[in-house]
Amino acid sequence: MTESLDSSTISMIDGELDDLGRVVHEMLEDRIDRNGELSNAGWAEETDGNREE
Repeated sequence: MTESLDSSTISMIDGELDDLGRVVHEMLEDRIDRNGELSNAGWAEETDGNREE
């Protein structure tokens, strides 16, 4: 059985998720060029590392 969360914990989680969403949104906006298309800047294979499985 899982433990119930109190309202302060839920508020903290909501705040952290809002912050994360804001950061992701800003990062994605930075990747979109003026034509509304995704820019390849920063998305090189080297950034992803070796993902072979």
